[in-house]
Amino acid sequence: METETDSTFGEENSTSGSLTNSITNYQNKHGRTYHALDSGIYPFPNDIQERDRLDMVHAVFNRALEGHLHRAPIDDNPPNVLDIGTGTGIWAIEFADSHGGSRVRGIDLSPIQPTYGPRNLEFLVDNVEKTWSDSIKYDFIHSRCMAGAIEDWQRLVNQAFDNLREGGWVEFQELVGCAYSKDSENPQPNHAMFELMESLSKAGEINHRTMDPGPSFTDWAGTSGFINIEEYRTKLPFGIRPDKPDCEDIGSLLAASFYYGVDGLTAVPLIDTLEWPAEKVCALNDRVRRACNSPDTRLQIELELIVVFAQKP
Repeated sequence: METETDSTFGEENSTSGSLTNSITNYQNKHGRTYHALDSGIYPFPNDIQERDRLDMVHAVFNRALEGHLHRAPIDDNPPNVLDIGTGTGIWAIEFADSHGGSRVRGIDLSPIQPTYGPRNLEFLVDNVEKTWSDSIKYDFIHSRCMAGAIEDWQRLVNQAFDNLREGGWVEFQELVGCAYSKDSENPQPNHAMFELMESLSKAGEINHRTMDPGPSFTDWAGTSGFINIEEYRTKLPFGIRPDKPDCEDIGSLLAASFYYGVDGLTAVPLIDTLEWPAEKVCALNDRVRRACNSPDTRLQIELELIVVFAQKP
């Protein structure tokens, strides 16, 4: 497995020490570290705490999708696979492990992936929002949990379309940027989780990087020219739910991801973008953690998972 710096995926580029140092010279803010490449465009940290949160979210998706890494009806070993916003690389690693005949690439702003792994896997440090000039035509492009990361989603979906071979598939997986009560489709603003999601959404709007791209994936895919577009939605419990004993792992993991990750989720969006006082942010974070530890059974919280996959004709 290789880790490289590559400006547009396919072009040869220098991997000198100075360039390597430039992408690992992380920005330090609010006691956390953030990506160095094109610094400031992604609002969440890249340190150990955040990596743990990302891996917990991966476990949530894994269980919610019944152990499947994707829902698109791809071939057993698609030759070339791209994972956009690979994060810790856990999805790409598992895909490469289970698809030995595929060449898998994971791309991210931060080189936080392990240096060991399957031989058919490589990681690239790059900004997927730039123009792709890759000579490779992919058979499957996967994107997960990119809320808050992309300024022009339609352009990104267009680039995915252009860089797929005919008959290739794209898949987007995302949590909806709003929390719901089990008994009502209307958000309950006094609950910490509702306030958190609403605040993150406002910060995303100000930065022109939506925190809720999931509901628009189907429209974007259609505009780009994709066919055979399918959308899958499922509600995920938050915390342990007596009425959903089969989802206990999902609920516990989802709550844990917010318990351990809320400080990183709120630091830049709420302090820097919304200009909240640090004390107000800390108070909200504490309320979120209390909700994670002791879910209010009178107001059972759910988050929605959206998966959209589509084929290039």
